[in-house]
Amino acid sequence: MSSVGLGTGLNIDQMVQVMVQSDLQPKQNQLQRKENEINTELAAISQLEKSLQTFFDAIKPLQEPEKFGSMKVNYGTDAEDYFSVTTDEGVVPGTYNLQVNKLATAEKQTFATIAPAPGSDDPPKVASGTYTIEQNGKSFEIELDEDTPLDKVVEKINNHPDNTGVKANLVNAKDGAYLSLTSSKTGEDYGFNVKKDGADLAPAKKDAAQNAVFFLDGIEITSPDNKVDDAIPGMTINLKDVDTSKAYRFTIEADTDKMSKSIEGFVEAYNTLMKDVGTLTKSVVGQTRPPLAGDTMVTNLQRQLRTEMSTFTSPLGSADLKKLTDLGITTDINGQLKLDKADLKKALEDNPDDVAAIFTGEKGLFSEMQDVMDVYLGKSSSDDSSDKSTDSSKGLIEKRVDSLNDELKDIKDDWKGLNDRQKQLDKRYRSQLVQLDLAVSKMNQTMQSMNSLNTVPRT
Repeated sequence: MSSVGLGTGLNIDQMVQVMVQSDLQPKQNQLQRKENEINTELAAISQLEKSLQTFFDAIKPLQEPEKFGSMKVNYGTDAEDYFSVTTDEGVVPGTYNLQVNKLATAEKQTFATIAPAPGSDDPPKVASGTYTIEQNGKSFEIELDEDTPLDKVVEKINNHPDNTGVKANLVNAKDGAYLSLTSSKTGEDYGFNVKKDGADLAPAKKDAAQNAVFFLDGIEITSPDNKVDDAIPGMTINLKDVDTSKAYRFTIEADTDKMSKSIEGFVEAYNTLMKDVGTLTKSVVGQTRPPLAGDTMVTNLQRQLRTEMSTFTSPLGSADLKKLTDLGITTDINGQLKLDKADLKKALEDNPDDVAAIFTGEKGLFSEMQDVMDVYLGKSSSDDSSDKSTDSSKGLIEKRVDSLNDELKDIKDDWKGLNDRQKQLDKRYRSQLVQLDLAVSKMNQTMQSMNSLNTVPRT
């Protein structure tokens, strides 16, 4: 309903609305403008963060020599049926012959249980007494009575707080039930012994633990595990099967094809990042100014990335192969990388180790780039174990987003305050107009009374 003044004939609701809006409009415009600016900036920061994360995800795996392609393993005929080899930083190229004589196994002992009496529904049991399990210089005990069912025996062993690494299981066979004990680790050091009331208990069946035995270039090597990472620096050998009749050949050499693809992928990822950053920052005549144009944080990011590209020098490479330009990688006037594939191919053919040293390892280019990414994306981007809730793990982008969100909260509070003021102004202006209308109404009534007196005839 619209309230029209009885005295003035004015639309009070409409006048109150106009007066309130006139008072509040400047502040409303200011808040709306600021809110739009912050939301636009947040969207741009989000796009920047996405581009940085995409670049980081592209270079992170390449820090590992194996994924970068520093070395590859070539196997002779059927070799992979008996072992596999992975390499790490520091491995030396070469040709090797490996023969697997034994695989490491875990000890297993099986004990017969006491069968229930014929016709009885009782489950099989282990004889009552004190049982001691000894392994690798340690031991633990369990107490069993006549009424302890076999499943409880298994539970007692597996859940014992001092269990040294022996796992129990129940095996049901045609000739009865058995208690099976198996070491959780392979190798002779993890064999175990079972005693009952202090006396050795003979198992019904025993598979003794054994170490792996293999020959590498005719040299005998033993290992408690089938994964051997200490035979040759930078090499891990995984033993799979036994063949005592022959040795199988494998070769470790530089994987130049994979290295070339990794470098090409890095150049492409870097150029995409710099293009994305340019879209968010570079002003073009006749077009809307980008949201992050002139932004100090983004300007510093661009400067740091370009500096890394132009000044990086590998401390591990040879005198002739230390910089990106030695590989045919240069920077154009727009900050984009250019790759001369012929120069890269020659560098890889002449000295693949030095090429790898430029990019991988603790002091390689990828590590340096990660340090830059950590500044902007935060430690949590590269370290899964970091506490992402702490301020120290946050990067500049997350801190910037937090600051902008705080500003939005303040603006939200300002809107609330403005709404409260709107109600106050509405109440005040409405009261004033109503009082004015009443005053005009009274005045009109007085005027009417006076006019009526003037029209009364005189006697």
